[in-house]
Amino acid sequence: MPLGILCVSADEPQAAKVVTCPFSPLGPAQTAAPAESFLIDVVDGLVAVGGRLSRGGLWGGAGAGVRRRGALTERAGLARRERRSEIVKKLTVFRWDLDKTYLVSDFESLRGLLRIPFERAQDKRAVPGVIALVKALRRTAERRERRVSVCFVSASPPQIGQAIRDKLLIDRIEYDEIRFKDQMRHLVRGRFDLLREQIGYKLSELLRSARVTEAGADELLFGDDWESDPLVYSLYADVVAGRIDRARVGALLEQAGVHADYLDSIFDSMTRGLRPRRVRSICILRARPRADHELAAFGKRLLWFDNYFEGALSLHALGDLDPEGVVSVARGCELDPVALTRSFEATVRRGCGLRREHLTLARVALRKAGLISPVAAGRMLGRALVRIRAAFGLPPLSQADSGPPPAYEVLLASWTRRGRKEAGAESGEAQERGESWGKEPASAADGSRPDDGRGGRGGDDDAHGER
Repeated sequence: MPLGILCVSADEPQAAKVVTCPFSPLGPAQTAAPAESFLIDVVDGLVAVGGRLSRGGLWGGAGAGVRRRGALTERAGLARRERRSEIVKKLTVFRWDLDKTYLVSDFESLRGLLRIPFERAQDKRAVPGVIALVKALRRTAERRERRVSVCFVSASPPQIGQAIRDKLLIDRIEYDEIRFKDQMRHLVRGRFDLLREQIGYKLSELLRSARVTEAGADELLFGDDWESDPLVYSLYADVVAGRIDRARVGALLEQAGVHADYLDSIFDSMTRGLRPRRVRSICILRARPRADHELAAFGKRLLWFDNYFEGALSLHALGDLDPEGVVSVARGCELDPVALTRSFEATVRRGCGLRREHLTLARVALRKAGLISPVAAGRMLGRALVRIRAAFGLPPLSQADSGPPPAYEVLLASWTRRGRKEAGAESGEAQERGESWGKEPASAADGSRPDDGRGGRGGDDDAHGER
């Protein structure tokens, strides 16, 4: 006869249930349930046992031989509850860039730039999915008994701050602070070079905000790759974690062309009351067609995605977003099921340690809501492990160590305006040298033959190499 497992509840022994095992000697034809259903039932049983163990209830069940004395158990439980109530909930800080990360901003045209200061709150548009993501992150953290702080930093001047605040009010976004860049002060003082300074401004404002935030907080940073957010956020994460010293920070910022005013502010924050904390994730929305390897160079803590649904999937795998939150972000992204399914598969293909099994709970919720097409589920054992981890309050994917700081000296060449300008100048000089080489007359003194039509020259290869 088929194998079975007897599931008995300590509280309700009359509700005993036999779960039939599909791995029967008589073969699958005579089993009562498929293998996956059996495994899910076993997982549910383990989850129930785990929940009772975590509450201490398994040892206070109905059996007289296992029951502790009622008075002692009650007093011990009361003491545990009092100790838990005395523990201060840990703080999670979500730091958001505004332009191109939260708000759709047009920096590509002069007309778009001129329109921004005159936009009313109702004229401003949020990036699809971002409103749902901000709210879902807060809800998930609060459900897990964590305090939440939402902070915005913008390069926009404070003169348009009221329109931005009104926009956040319309979107029903709760926030703790917004930091603006006082461009008018730079104009009045004639410091035109500070108007487009982004790295120094943003790093100094992040550190000033960190000085007034309690020590030990976990932080998640959200930005885009239009300017230098990956570089600034990564530097900030290493500074607040104490992984990079002042001397190296100063050398890097000078190489990036940061103004002396911002350097003073950054050094002041580093030496006066900067409280240590951990940046768990840096989340970057791709606004430019950058290659994956350009972003992967910043290490494992940096996540990148092409829309906020992809970002929600990655954050769900790391335990920062529940399945309900993923569904709400998917609905807010204004994408049809075909596009959402494509984004789901793109997130899995991107890797970074994430496998499709880690998205089991999100996939089930999305399929139930009819938001994605059927996709491969992954290995059954991996899916079961995800369910067990969720029952014990663990994320589907354990976050790997961020590793050593990235090679900032190399990254500056592609992530700073000065680095890109110098790289462009060098490229132009090389191109000019190549053109002048190609235009050299055939009657050159070395007696070499004219251009052979392939961009090179005929003649002695050794002589060509020496040139």
